[in-house]
Amino acid sequence: MKRPLLLIIFLGLAFVTLPAFFERLHSDEVIYWEVARNISTGLGAISETSGNSVFSWHMPLAFYIAAPFLKISPHIFTARVVSSFFTIGASVLVFLICRKRATDGEALVSALLLLFSFQALRYGGRYYLDQYGAFFFLFSVYLISEERFFVSGLFAVSAILSREYWAGVYPFLIFYVYLRDNKSLPAFLLSAVFLASALALYMALSGSAPEAWRYLAAGSAVDNIRASLSGGVVRPLAKGWLEFSVLNILILAGAGAAWRLDRSFLILALPQVVIISLIHGFIVDGGVTQYPLALAATLSVYSGPGLKRIYEWPGVRVSRKIGFVTLMAAVIAAQFVALNAVGTLVSRHKNIGIYALGYSDDSKVISILDREARGEFIHGIWGAFVEGRKKWDWTDYFVEEAIDKDPDWLVTFDNYVEIKDGGRPENGFKVYRVGPYVMIHSKHVYPMSRFVSARMFPKWKSRPGDK
Repeated sequence: MKRPLLLIIFLGLAFVTLPAFFERLHSDEVIYWEVARNISTGLGAISETSGNSVFSWHMPLAFYIAAPFLKISPHIFTARVVSSFFTIGASVLVFLICRKRATDGEALVSALLLLFSFQALRYGGRYYLDQYGAFFFLFSVYLISEERFFVSGLFAVSAILSREYWAGVYPFLIFYVYLRDNKSLPAFLLSAVFLASALALYMALSGSAPEAWRYLAAGSAVDNIRASLSGGVVRPLAKGWLEFSVLNILILAGAGAAWRLDRSFLILALPQVVIISLIHGFIVDGGVTQYPLALAATLSVYSGPGLKRIYEWPGVRVSRKIGFVTLMAAVIAAQFVALNAVGTLVSRHKNIGIYALGYSDDSKVISILDREARGEFIHGIWGAFVEGRKKWDWTDYFVEEAIDKDPDWLVTFDNYVEIKDGGRPENGFKVYRVGPYVMIHSKHVYPMSRFVSARMFPKWKSRPGDK
């Protein structure tokens, strides 16, 4: 057992932790880093982008986990490394859970399928919240298999406090416990007291119960349901789940082949499909996002045993001289190469590979801002790292709104804006281009909106008309 675990940890460090030092910045992770850093300095869970008020977009546990490490070293890399450990931990838990019902080889394949999945490779080493929620959820499931129901309930609550949409899975986890051992259900349900107390405290501290509840309900879920009934989100959702299926075809094939071995996993997987389908980010960006990471982890528990069944089917022509684990290792390696090739070819952000390598460009942008933007208003995630700025704001897709705020600096992707004729130094504009980024410095001779406008900004060549 020790050797497979050590292999999972080693591969995780090599393919998830190490690339975290070279990956391009992602917008959300900078906001999360800022909140965690403010906690580490004693300011509390506040964000400059929300007016220096308590950050109420998401549940706060992941911020408090990273905060002590940021006290030691406040770099974004620190938060990324901590997050990568939770991704590796999730893969270890997949192995331990799967091993309860399968061989070490099958459990190892399950763990590696998660570790080398698109979601884990692209987002597992960044400071996102999904790997925290997935880790605590899997730990809860593992403890159920160990019949430690009270502690399992506490980890289920931790999943919700890390990523709020687990609140929608929690009732199904209760039903899962009931099916396994209804006499132990009261011990698990004690966690509901802790959950209610934590949610009440969260809403009280956030000072905005309606906003907090909106995010706890998986974003603007009601609006999305209403839109889906009118057909407004059916097409992008279908496209998103198709993308997820293609990217995770091995996991889905294995889980599909194994469902008769243990049908209870549907109780835990299907609610995630519904909740993810209500998240605005998934509707907009689809299966290439971080949101289905925990779903991939849940399905991975069953993928190894399922693929072993496919391997053993009489109609499948595989030489029995090639062992199952050896064959799957070769297939996973080929998938890794293919994902990196496709990740480079379909990106409109000039990403390198599945990881979106290119932090050196971010470093250059921050260096320019450090040198020239002190005391000025920066619109763009890079402003969070500039000491002495006037303030910074988060841009992401809201480029038009950012332009309307007429900042001193607008930093975004080059293909997100159009600089019209007249946006030149004599009119108060200075433009830098660094990799895929454009940095626009306005001296306010004219409003930025006079010479800069937002344009269609697809991130992927596979989504030419998406915004």
